[in-house]
Amino acid sequence: MILLALVLSLCVEAQNLVSNPSFEEHDGCPNSGSWIPNGQVFYWDGGGVQYFNECATSSDFDVPDNFLGSQEPYAGNAYVGTSFWTISPALEMHPLKTQLSSSLVENATYHVQFYVSLWDISWYAIKNMGVYFSSDVPPSSIDSLLNCEPQVRYEGDFISDKEGWTLVSGSFVAQGGERFMTIGNFDGHSGTNTIFVNGPPPPAGQPDYHKLAGYFIDDVSVVPDSITAVGEVTADELSHQLYPNPNIGEFTLSMVMSDHDVAAVTVWNISGQQVHAQQLISEFNTVKLDVVGGLYLYSITLNGTPKWTGKVSISSH
Repeated sequence: MILLALVLSLCVEAQNLVSNPSFEEHDGCPNSGSWIPNGQVFYWDGGGVQYFNECATSSDFDVPDNFLGSQEPYAGNAYVGTSFWTISPALEMHPLKTQLSSSLVENATYHVQFYVSLWDISWYAIKNMGVYFSSDVPPSSIDSLLNCEPQVRYEGDFISDKEGWTLVSGSFVAQGGERFMTIGNFDGHSGTNTIFVNGPPPPAGQPDYHKLAGYFIDDVSVVPDSITAVGEVTADELSHQLYPNPNIGEFTLSMVMSDHDVAAVTVWNISGQQVHAQQLISEFNTVKLDVVGGLYLYSITLNGTPKWTGKVSISSH
């Protein structure tokens, strides 16, 4: 009962500040030429960002099969798609924007994540993705946005998976008052690293049509992490470490314990379902999880008593 209460408490704390995170709420199913401002996806904005839903009245914007590829949603029955880079600077990326349900708290730590999948038609893949938080409405022009430094940057390899979903995640400490979030590429055309991944031939008369890096986006979250809030870390919390975080399902747990101590770790998903349990036999322990990407909660017991808790972010393999 104590552990169940702990999980429920952590789940309550992990309230997502992003409204309509999987883009299911809308005021009209997508149709031909369905961009977000016209598609009325509640709480979201983005000129040039496309909306896809299984209720679409046009096969071009259907789910899972549409004019950009074939992809099942990561969550729910909808997602959006946008370009993060094109071979022509004049066709620059289209950022995705939303207003959070509440302003961020000064010196609090927030975990940010979303999932992306490369369009089937894309000839290129990138790794220049970031999330920018601002107190004021973010700039509408691309040139102005390129002067903004995102608080969260993707730190992984090129995102070239066209079949599955890749987790983009990170954490940051808020200055306080941030209310708007922008997802995009903040490095500009010349500052973006690309790799060629091949793709279908472009339409007749449009040689540059597929020479881009476009991605579907789904399941966006901004979660306040009260456990690691700056200025609230206790001595007990400092006496254990989990690294790397994020990771791909394998990480190290280190802690202070004596030869006579008996320790164990239990891991749950965000819904409170146990996914892993393991005895910890030394001060340094390797933990391997066979789970899908996402945010997970863990608790460490020492001599049968809950001692430490925290969150771990698992990226897609």
